[in-house]
Amino acid sequence: YGQAFGFLAIDAAQNSALQQCNGPGCRVVATLRRSCAALAVDVRDPCGTHAAAHAPRLGIAQNDALRRCYRSGGKECVIRTFVCDGKGRG
Repeated sequence: YGQAFGFLAIDAAQNSALQQCNGPGCRVVATLRRSCAALAVDVRDPCGTHAAAHAPRLGIAQNDALRRCYRSGGKECVIRTFVCDGKGRG
């Protein structure tokens, strides 16, 4: 996965995040503006089942990412990373 924040231009942030991601299928899953995002993975297979979500509040994004991970077949989903933009509510 990759993440970027603090950029003035959306394109620059997206490019930075994509450059951090290793492997096939890398894509931008959220662009934040006064919001938060979270990535959940299955600890049994960290490169397998995963899910991302974004929401106005961090807790909502984390809960949604976990629910999506379990719905996708994850057995032991955990939050791998999260971020809120400078004006989001953590």
